[in-house]
Amino acid sequence: MQINNKKSSCLITSGAINRSTAEFVAKSVQKNNELHIEQIFLLCSQATSGNVEWYREWFGEDVIISEAKTQSDGSIKDDVLLRIINLAKNYDIAIDLSNGTKTTTSYLFLAGCFLEIDKMYISSRDSNGNYVYNKVSAFKEISSLSKIANIDLLRYSTDLESLRTDSNEFSLMQLFIDQAHKAIEAFFKSGYSESVQFATKIYERILAEIFKSRVYESLAQECELDMSKLSPNIGHARRLIEMSNLFSNYAEKQRRSKNDIHKKGEIALLEKLSNAINMMRIYRNTASHEIDSISEIDARHAIQTSIYTLKLLNQSEILKETFK
Repeated sequence: MQINNKKSSCLITSGAINRSTAEFVAKSVQKNNELHIEQIFLLCSQATSGNVEWYREWFGEDVIISEAKTQSDGSIKDDVLLRIINLAKNYDIAIDLSNGTKTTTSYLFLAGCFLEIDKMYISSRDSNGNYVYNKVSAFKEISSLSKIANIDLLRYSTDLESLRTDSNEFSLMQLFIDQAHKAIEAFFKSGYSESVQFATKIYERILAEIFKSRVYESLAQECELDMSKLSPNIGHARRLIEMSNLFSNYAEKQRRSKNDIHKKGEIALLEKLSNAINMMRIYRNTASHEIDSISEIDARHAIQTSIYTLKLLNQSEILKETFK
């Protein structure tokens, strides 16, 4: 959301091949009493790189003019979008959608909607064939649109199904994938706390199976841990803590061992798994005791972390056979 009390404005616009259309935009902006342009940010293709000189001619030396290159297809790279976000922190942003390719102006419009920019403009011809400069309304419910379109759902589902093809039809991994799908479904129905609960149940089952496997006993003995501490009868919350510590301790022990260079990839993987378990322990406690505080961001992160964990398990030479 754009929060800005500054009066100085920054115009963001695409480069134009036709000088007259660019000049119309410049003059329209200069006539706009809402805008006090101190900076212009131009998105230029190879064909429109000369626009900087045009805007310098129209706005003079006192206005800061900078440019960024668009991709060959008109798209905008992430670092350029980041520059726009940073400009929005310091200026009253005005976005012009008159020039450039449809791809570039689409990126600009979406950026304006996400940042809730209320000053977006486009030039067009009226019924008499004269150019007019009109304000464009931002779509305020852009985050809701992504839910309706199921954009995230499709991406997460694709990630899960790629894991499904790597595992046995009746394996535990298949059950975890089904559980993750339930977490996703709950998220898109706005049941954020329910979504987190589905995601954390994946962890509870994963750890329960590890406790029953030879892997747990082997790792615990190698780390010289007290086996009674890891009793199968301990509660889920304690189990999350102890298993996170087990992976962390084992990774640290192997890192110090000069004879286990071949395990370096596995060491990093177990450290990541330890961190993921720690994060899910926090979400599990919140979902159990502070259910009303679960937000959309929490639910999204819990789903992402659970899918990330399944990927780690699938890559682990030590653990993957337990679940395949």
